[in-house]
Amino acid sequence: MNINKKVEHPLVSILIASFNHENYIEEALNSVLSDTYSNKEIIIIDDGSSDNSVDIIENWLRKYEEKINVTFKHRQNKGVCATANELLDMANGQYILFLPSDDLLLNNTIAERVEILELNPSKLVLLSDAQVIDSEGNIIYESMMSDFHKADKNKYKTDENIIDELIFRFSISGPVLFVNKKIYDIIGKYPVKLKAEDLYFYIRTSCLRKILFWDKKVGSYRWHSKNVSNDNPELTKAILYTYIKTLPRVPTFYRKLKLLKRMIGIVYINIRN
Repeated sequence: MNINKKVEHPLVSILIASFNHENYIEEALNSVLSDTYSNKEIIIIDDGSSDNSVDIIENWLRKYEEKINVTFKHRQNKGVCATANELLDMANGQYILFLPSDDLLLNNTIAERVEILELNPSKLVLLSDAQVIDSEGNIIYESMMSDFHKADKNKYKTDENIIDELIFRFSISGPVLFVNKKIYDIIGKYPVKLKAEDLYFYIRTSCLRKILFWDKKVGSYRWHSKNVSNDNPELTKAILYTYIKTLPRVPTFYRKLKLLKRMIGIVYINIRN
């Protein structure tokens, strides 16, 4: 990387879908404010929270509205993918950073992430690591990838290995995604019926060889009682549906066959149970 090349400061849109995270949303917003990158905006949609999330957000806005440009709307629940698509439509930035409303940004990395993608124009997605925290903010895993998911980060050094890792050993959680908005002109928005939108996005973009991995902790992924369990039947169905949607885009016959076998295994397990 040519670090001497002048990198401009394009607008970064931090997109937050808020849903029943009254205990965490203020801390999430504070973490955005703490990052020193100057050209940023926050777009928040509250997706029909039934707790005090809206009041907390509005109070925060009154306190900090002169420090950062924020757009906020709250409405009835439409679901994860519809909300993500709406946030993207509202975003003005060249770069997109999705921040779940119970997670945090960490280590003041937005400027570095902008620079990495600016200096690597063939890549449109930057993937990084995170620490894992509990409901009280205590660190329970130093690395979301290595410790929590038991992934081998060395496999993320090449395009071909990234494809295999994200399709067959998916190990990504938390606010670790940094995106050039142009990627959505290529792959389109999130299919609204999906409930595994992150898996869909990573499979599509990895198969296009548009992902670059930066081994730095850029956020805190909060693991608590409201996280979706991996053995949740609805999540299993969502993963199967996502595989069906992405199978035609998977490169090489071998990968397609391997993914098809995995899909058959998922169907068999669900029938047996």
